[in-house]
Amino acid sequence: MAAQAGALVLGTAGRTKQEQARKLGAQHVVDSTDPDWQRRLSEHLGERTVDVVFESIGGESATGLLDLMTPLRGRMVHYGMLSGLPAAVTAMDLMSRGLTLTGCGGLAFHARLAETRRQAIDFAASGRLVPLVDTTLPLEHAAEAHRLIEAREHRGMVVLTP
Repeated sequence: MAAQAGALVLGTAGRTKQEQARKLGAQHVVDSTDPDWQRRLSEHLGERTVDVVFESIGGESATGLLDLMTPLRGRMVHYGMLSGLPAAVTAMDLMSRGLTLTGCGGLAFHARLAETRRQAIDFAASGRLVPLVDTTLPLEHAAEAHRLIEAREHRGMVVLTP
C-alpha cells in the first residue's frame, strides 16, 4: 500500500523471500542475511533519508537504522523481536536525532486496531489490500504450523482452521 501511495519502499528479506518483497511493492530489497545489510540500504537511499522504519528484528539492528532516518520527523515502528531481544534504542538515541519509536503490542495497540478495522475491511473489499496466506492447515496440525513459523519457511500467514 505504501508503494501504491507513491512512497519509496525499501525492504529486507532473506534470499528466498526477496522476490516476494518486490512483488509486494519494495523497489529495493536487501539480503537480510548479509552482515552488511544496513550499509546496503544506505547505498540505495543515497542522500535521501527514511521517514518510517518498520523494525521486527530488535536488538542492535534497530540502532543501526537510526542514522538512515529523517531527523526531526523519522519514526520507527517496532513490532517484533526476531533476534529474541527488544530494540536496543535508548531515549538519548532518539532525542539527539529528534526521532520517535512506537511499539506495536499490548492493549493500547489492539484498541487502535479496533478503530481502523473498518478502513482495513474497506481496503480488502476494494482489492487494495489482499491478505497474503501461505498455508492453511486444520487445527490438529498446529504443531506443523508452529514449525513453519519457527523455521521462517512461510511467505505469508499460516492459518489454522477448525
